[in-house]
Amino acid sequence: MREIKIKVWDDTLCRMLKPLTIEQIGKCNFSGTNWYQLTYLQYTGLNDKNKKEIYEHDIVKWRFKRCWKTEYHISEVVWDDFYSAFKLSLQGDNAQMRKDIEYEIIGNIFETPELIIW
Repeated sequence: MREIKIKVWDDTLCRMLKPLTIEQIGKCNFSGTNWYQLTYLQYTGLNDKNKKEIYEHDIVKWRFKRCWKTEYHISEVVWDDFYSAFKLSLQGDNAQMRKDIEYEIIGNIFETPELIIW
């Protein structure tokens, strides 16, 4: 079972708050914060090739870990409600995140939206 962690993007302060566990979030004091200005980003349970945790709405460069699949793609990590799974948004299509894919986090949609090519 994967560890449940959440990062929070604060639209008011335009900054990412450090990752928190569910227990830590329950103890946080967000007084004075407009809850509508916060976006919660869930940990996928996967790490990139540099051992960084991959969260929802991260932008990743990825490729399959197979010698004949050398092409890299750039996608946003999204949650798919229908399949209850994290997916890689790929030009109108979605690929499921798996352990046999090599990932590298290159940004996120809040701080570096220009990295997504539509």
